[in-house]
Amino acid sequence: MRDIIAAEQSGDQQALLARRMFTRRVVKYIGAYYTLLGGADAIVFCGGVGEWSNYVRAKVVSKLDCLGVTLDEGANAEILGRCGVISGAESKIKVIVMPTDEELMIARSVLETLKNEEVRLNPAKKAVK
Repeated sequence: MRDIIAAEQSGDQQALLARRMFTRRVVKYIGAYYTLLGGADAIVFCGGVGEWSNYVRAKVVSKLDCLGVTLDEGANAEILGRCGVISGAESKIKVIVMPTDEELMIARSVLETLKNEEVRLNPAKKAVK
């Protein structure tokens, strides 16, 4: 995403289109889940783009004004790679940045799967938790 944003900001129209498509897809999913759930208490940005791209977060939130979502631009600019609330004081839904450790979660899932597979193949052994 960093390369796409850099290219967009240097005038590349294909990069602009790619970023807009990404933003649109995120907004579409937020809207769909908002409707399916009958509302939302918070919108949480996480992962690489969610944690580190205040530019993309601002683009997404700017499309959610119909839900009463607003952005605190100062907080959004400050919060990179750490937890924090970036919604405006008047926002009807909190907007939060939440760092994740995806590699750690994948490693834990692999270990759990291996433990369960060993128990399945050797019922006398019990998985260690």
